[in-house]
Amino acid sequence: MTDAAYAAKQVKDSDRRGETLLRSAFIVSSTGDWIYRFALPLLVLQQTGSAISTAITYVLEIIPYVAVGLFAGTIADRADRRRLMISCDGIAAALVGVMAVLLFTGKPSIWLLYALALLLGTVRPVYVPAFQGFLVDRVPESRRPVMNAWVQGTDSALSMLGPVVGITIIALIGPATACAVNAVSFAASALLIRWAPHGTGGRAPVRWGEIARNVGSDFKDGLVFIRDSVPLLWGTALMTVTNFAALGLEANLIYIVTDDGRSRQTALALVFAGQGAGALLGATLAPAVIRRFPVGPTLTAAMGLMALSLALPALSPSTPVIGGSMFLLGISTSAIVVPWYTFRQSIVPSELIGRVTSVGRSLSFITIPLGALFGSWVIGQWSATVLFLVAGALQGAVWLGTLLSPLRRAGTSGAG
Repeated sequence: MTDAAYAAKQVKDSDRRGETLLRSAFIVSSTGDWIYRFALPLLVLQQTGSAISTAITYVLEIIPYVAVGLFAGTIADRADRRRLMISCDGIAAALVGVMAVLLFTGKPSIWLLYALALLLGTVRPVYVPAFQGFLVDRVPESRRPVMNAWVQGTDSALSMLGPVVGITIIALIGPATACAVNAVSFAASALLIRWAPHGTGGRAPVRWGEIARNVGSDFKDGLVFIRDSVPLLWGTALMTVTNFAALGLEANLIYIVTDDGRSRQTALALVFAGQGAGALLGATLAPAVIRRFPVGPTLTAAMGLMALSLALPALSPSTPVIGGSMFLLGISTSAIVVPWYTFRQSIVPSELIGRVTSVGRSLSFITIPLGALFGSWVIGQWSATVLFLVAGALQGAVWLGTLLSPLRRAGTSGAG
């Protein structure tokens, strides 16, 4: 073997090792998120017996995605992303560890649990743009479709299994021990990132004063980059509407599925398992699709499939039909997310990827409460059938917008 060939093999082995450690850290950290995401609301419910108090816990976990998302990209772009992810996992481990100690030694107050929920909720919005940036630094462009598909597949699997696994763990070993295990999982994720090779985009430690001074201009930089990139601008706008349509329906699925007296556990399991299975299948097929088709036509087809999946239950809102439509929704979601992430990573410079990611996530999470409230209003005014039709019509408009916009040509020869 020549020296050049040996050096190339060393680089390839380092890339694969870094990718494996990055994957392992992501699944361990994401699993930890699912455990505390169910542990905190269950603890509040056990202490108060109040549905409103429990719902407040969920709200406190969501608020930081919008508020922190405004400057999370600035932190991810100005700091060493590897150290930042380690810090995020370390902070999460410490917070969940404190909760474990409090549970082992006594009964924590409801306000302390709320504070922990809010603090834990601030970790993930910072971790995600740092992870996206580190992925760009560490993973070669040829491997990013596979990596993005794996991340989407992992998210889908956890969405499908997370509620069951999280509640089962808490039921088997108790909330206190579950929190202790959760703290260990975050610490393990930090170690895996620590062992990963350094990326090409190493940066200085976080300078909080500099970040505070530049947060407005940095967020504006992300917005300006999206504005000046025609496919990125169209994609961000259209996907914000997609989130509104899809999440407006998904947020009300539990009510829709259980409202007519059918078996709740069986119906909910069928519907959400169908969506998770579809997302897994879509993520598995996505790398092969990306290799054969440009991102623009792929997104156009996936947007159309999503419109069909949202409107389909209007024909017959039975559990099997809703489950089948959610299976198609899962496939279309992965067929949108994986090509979109890969395309965005190919056109956004590494030094801006955190800001562009956080801007997109902030817009996405703003649509969650709006879509949920809109969906419940439609059901209250008319019926679930009308909601399926409205969601399908909104997504149909998105499909038409994708078909007629410059986004349709993204990734084709000579385009965006």
